Amino acid sequence: MGWIPWRCHDRALAADFIHRSKWSFYQDANVTGIAVGKEEVLSGRWDELYVDYDFQLFSCAYTWKKTRRAALSGVVLDGYAGDGHQT
Repeated sequence: MGWIPWRCHDRALAADFIHRSKWSFYQDANVTGIAVGKEEVLSGRWDELYVDYDFQLFSCAYTWKKTRRAALSGVVLDGYAGDGHQT
């Protein structure tokens, strides 16, 4: 995940999240049109993509779990997860 500093990246948790479902990613804010494949998303080539509501719900649970794991282990938490608006 190119947008997260390596010290903040929880590889196991991220892998669990991304493989939990067949997520769809879209170029259109209305989450319509042709979906961008997961492998292409993970390549880091996209500056901005959109996701559906289910992804957002799971993302909130993932962020909460990441915050909890960081607090218990002393790992650095990235600014996105540490932002109170995300959790």
